[in-house]
Amino acid sequence: MERLYILNPYSSEHINLLMDYEQEHKVSTKSLETILKVRESLTEEEYKELKKSANEVEMSLFTEEAGKIKDLCFIQGEKDMRTCKMFFSPTPEKVRTRKLLNLATDFALNTLGMESVFVVTNSDDKTMHANLENCGYESLGLEKGSVIYLKERELEIVQHKHQ
Repeated sequence: MERLYILNPYSSEHINLLMDYEQEHKVSTKSLETILKVRESLTEEEYKELKKSANEVEMSLFTEEAGKIKDLCFIQGEKDMRTCKMFFSPTPEKVRTRKLLNLATDFALNTLGMESVFVVTNSDDKTMHANLENCGYESLGLEKGSVIYLKERELEIVQHKHQ
């Protein structure tokens, strides 16, 4: 069964899972780069304190199944503006539905308290575009070679009332 995790920069298990994921899929992720920087610049206690007090949100979420990362995304946002951007790892195999998209959206809106969630996608990733539209995201169009999608909290509330 697939489970959602917040990537812990101080967990050797999470780092190993991430390195295996990058190697297996032949990708380089912002997640690994970010957590390695955190590990070398902050103690775990300093990191936890900074997460509480900082206005910026930077974290990675992943789904894991059978001891492997199945999907991965990086969230970057601002608490005071209540907006964030999510960047999903490219998946080489054509995944028809990405469970992490719904899980990460729910996490950003309900756990992090964001009002607006933007997803930045590769302009030719038609499968991801279809997934985003099925999850109620609105396309804002092409910007610098990426297609930007938006989901706002108000839309989320309205959609739940109609289901």
